[in-house]
Amino acid sequence: MVIKVFMAIDGDGLHLYRLIFQTSFEELNPETLSNQVMKYAKTVMQLEKGLPPNSVVPILKEKVEGMRHKVLECYGLTDVCNLIHLLPP
Repeated sequence: MVIKVFMAIDGDGLHLYRLIFQTSFEELNPETLSNQVMKYAKTVMQLEKGLPPNSVVPILKEKVEGMRHKVLECYGLTDVCNLIHLLPP
């Protein structure tokens, strides 16, 4: 069960990674990224509750938190980009 969860996260993460780096910044949808990261966060929380203490889950949790912060930065950058496009020349 645990191996399947890790493989699912890893597979989704690889797909998300490819999507991010093959898409231009203007075409990225921060809401989609945020939803995916929240899905990962929920999975990590379930793993924390369901597994005995180990060294793998904290590492996974740290990586998900890092992704969450990057998505928040994307939100900020898209807001700034949108504001710049709205400003008169």
